[in-house]
Amino acid sequence: MLWTSVHTATVFSSCYEPTKCCGIVTKKDHREILEIDSKPALVVYREWLSTLKAAEDAAAGSISEADQSHVQELVSLMRGDAASIGDKLFELSTMRPLGSRGDDDFFQLMHPEAITDREGIRLFADVEEGQELTLMTTSSSDLVDLVEAATDAPAVGKFCETLQGALAFYCAGCSLKIQDQINDVAKNLSTSLRGQPFMGILPYGEQGTDGAGSVRHGNLMYSLLLFGRTKH
Repeated sequence: MLWTSVHTATVFSSCYEPTKCCGIVTKKDHREILEIDSKPALVVYREWLSTLKAAEDAAAGSISEADQSHVQELVSLMRGDAASIGDKLFELSTMRPLGSRGDDDFFQLMHPEAITDREGIRLFADVEEGQELTLMTTSSSDLVDLVEAATDAPAVGKFCETLQGALAFYCAGCSLKIQDQINDVAKNLSTSLRGQPFMGILPYGEQGTDGAGSVRHGNLMYSLLLFGRTKH
């Protein structure tokens, strides 16, 4: 147990948006999704990626050329069989992970690690049967820019009026995608934290609390521990 000398608050969020592609986990084995809507998870994820890619192609200019190339590589990989995909999925799925919706439009993200020989999707986070999953999307620019809105919620903004510092956890998987733009993430976090000092950490796997106050573990997310005014 820890008792702090200052008031604290937390933020747990991501730089991703939900798509219209969603389904229910109907079979799983620990951190492996075997079936979504009673179909092999590989088949469903492939269909979702193709559906989103078609929508993005129709909306010309909606994503950068570099991101478009990255997504096309993922879509092309997923056209293969389970053996040919394997753990190659890890590096390409960062921009198109899965999410589980909670209270207050909170999405807990899950990073697809590999396709198994059972045509399942192995994750870096827990999953449950009956859980609804949504295909999530982001862009390289969103992974950098959206952290600036980390403290925009009214209650958090009010807390930050007496902010003294923070710990900031930003997923290492996201940092691998944006590479040298990580310094811009730090600048945007500094803006959201009103210029107060903070220490940044790049973990694989993040924890925080959702809108209902439940502790969650997710991937490809960011988490802030805010230090406010001194307790008296």
